[in-house]
Amino acid sequence: MTLKMKFLGYKKEVIRPLNDARAVEAGANFLSESFIFGVAASIIIAESWRSHYSAKNRRNYVDDALENLEDENIKLKELLETTRENQKTTKDRLELLEQDNIHLRKILDEVLSVSLGLKRHSGYEQPKIVTLPGINNNHKDEQ
Repeated sequence: MTLKMKFLGYKKEVIRPLNDARAVEAGANFLSESFIFGVAASIIIAESWRSHYSAKNRRNYVDDALENLEDENIKLKELLETTRENQKTTKDRLELLEQDNIHLRKILDEVLSVSLGLKRHSGYEQPKIVTLPGINNNHKDEQ
């Protein structure tokens, strides 16, 4: 009671001694309240630790996911650049094939005209062969 009075800010008064039954009851109340307080405090501490651990795991998961997305983004950018280079090479090759096609049509027209006797054979200019890097130009004197 003296301790309780000090905590509550009362003046110190003379306290009568308790009989045995009231002392046992007061002790039992103190033990039960202490037990309840201890359980409540341990639950609060355990929940705090669990939420901290859960948040830490979530942060780690998010960090890993972001890192994976960044790696995938880099790979996709590299793939896009490679695809653009391949597209440019294909476009250049297509233009070269179109030029070769036009040249071969001219030669075919001249060969047909000469063979049908519509005109006399006249020399034609050899086209300049354009080579592109990475393209195998194996057409020599296709005439």
